[in-house]
Amino acid sequence: MAALVDTRMPGVYTVEVPTLPPSIALVPSAVPCFIGYTEKHEKNSESLLRKPTRVRSMREYEDWFGGASTAQIKVTVVDNTGIGGVLTVKARSENFKNRMHYAMQLYYANGGGPCFIYSIGTYTFDKTTEVYDETLFNGLKKAKDITILVMPDATDSDKYSNAVQEALKHCSKAVNRVALLDVKNSEDEIDDFRNIVPTQIDQKKYGAAYFPFLNTTLVYKYEMDEVVIESFFRNNQAMNAADATAATNAAADYQTKKAAQAKAESNQVLYVSIKNAVGKAHAADNAIAIADLQEVAKREAKRITGSATLDASLSAAGVTDFPTLDAAIDTLTTGLDVQGKTDAANAALAAAAVIAKSGDLQGMTLDILEDANNELASKIKQAIRDLPVLMPPTSAIAGIMVQTDATQGVWQAPANVGVAATIAPAIEIDDDLHASLNVDATSGKSINAIRSYEGRGVLVFGARTLAGNDLEWRYISVRRTFCFIEDAIGRAMQNFVFSPNTRDTWIKAKAMIDNFLVQIWQAGGLFGNTTNEAYQVNVGLPETMTDVDILEGKMIVEIKLRVARPAEFIILRYEHKFQANAN
Repeated sequence: MAALVDTRMPGVYTVEVPTLPPSIALVPSAVPCFIGYTEKHEKNSESLLRKPTRVRSMREYEDWFGGASTAQIKVTVVDNTGIGGVLTVKARSENFKNRMHYAMQLYYANGGGPCFIYSIGTYTFDKTTEVYDETLFNGLKKAKDITILVMPDATDSDKYSNAVQEALKHCSKAVNRVALLDVKNSEDEIDDFRNIVPTQIDQKKYGAAYFPFLNTTLVYKYEMDEVVIESFFRNNQAMNAADATAATNAAADYQTKKAAQAKAESNQVLYVSIKNAVGKAHAADNAIAIADLQEVAKREAKRITGSATLDASLSAAGVTDFPTLDAAIDTLTTGLDVQGKTDAANAALAAAAVIAKSGDLQGMTLDILEDANNELASKIKQAIRDLPVLMPPTSAIAGIMVQTDATQGVWQAPANVGVAATIAPAIEIDDDLHASLNVDATSGKSINAIRSYEGRGVLVFGARTLAGNDLEWRYISVRRTFCFIEDAIGRAMQNFVFSPNTRDTWIKAKAMIDNFLVQIWQAGGLFGNTTNEAYQVNVGLPETMTDVDILEGKMIVEIKLRVARPAEFIILRYEHKFQANAN
């Protein structure tokens, strides 16, 4: 409605009258937020700790949040070449945690796009003090575009039950997002998970759970000096006495030389520091007394070591001139120079070579083995590359939701879809287990299964919320479609706040919502042969409001939606059709 025109002065007045209602802009339907631990949390020297930060790619993630955590890799070697067999190498990861970077890789591999990162600490954070509470999730309130919560590190936490409960509570309050929850990787954990999920329907309908973990094609990050051969077996004739003795002596020599090398590196720093301090003092004052130079050397020695040991050594040298003082310092570090370090390293490698040739590899690290037995080291590296990274599935599910929403719409169930970068589920699910996961007769807390099918690959084969017994909110696609529509209409209706609560305003609001819902219906998100069957919008007197409501400043809009639901069970009925009687 246009404003009244001031016509006190004669003349021509131009008035443009709006004829179309305002429109509703589409809001993002799939923007995950990953909650967990990162290598760092800094952008332009500003801390990003507990600040939801939007990233658009793995490169941005790594710039601000760092790389992957290193895995503790243990290796088993079985050598059957002595009896005509082959040498086999098996690797395993031990106590693997801090999965955030790996989760991001899995997310993008499955079609992920822009998302939010909510770092709650670094990899070195003391996990015994971690807290998944309301305060933590309140930090996400300002990021209105978040529609999906993912917690890759939660299953490793002692506070796992708190994480599940608080995530569902947060989503029920925010009303525009859902929580994707991982069930711990054991069949025994299924009932335990259901027990920690709240029973309130207002919370259950905002969550979806997935089982089991996935063996992925991702590659563990590792440090060579932390990869340990924990078991070595050679199926061959026993070593002769000389080789056995050499192996034992070499192992002991290796440890001694390794300690000497570390000491040499430490003392090299001391040596250079004293030399530099004395040199600077002499350069500043060529006439400086020898006693003063000695004091400079003593102070520097004490600063580096915190000890008076070198003080006494320098005083005992009884030096009378600068070159002699220089020689005295050299004497104190005899055998601890660069050459000494080189000798120690060479001796350690020689010891490792003897051990490798003798066959006693147990306890050796990969960095030492690489120089001693490069062929075996290469096989170990390949075994580590072939080792599947075990991951909770929800980061992949989040990527699938992003991809599905972009290509088919939020109303399409993210199910019967292949999981990329995955070899197989960590636990094979049969039909009986699948049935018990999908339908929980006791509490209705459905868990979506991920299964491997011959010829079809690894598929997500469930599309339910945790409210599996509720006919309104059973399906995750229905829940997310409502979230999408509610959020879009809610943001657009902000424009009508404080507008006159009159028929003109009601008509504009109704027309705006009608136009938006028609688009959803035409795209297949709403079910019905006509728009009247698909949705209904009511606003105004006397349909949705009374005179008292208007006096109280309330404008009430009623929207009824017939959201498309997935065909979860397809039943094919067959019967005989007999030939009709010719007569």
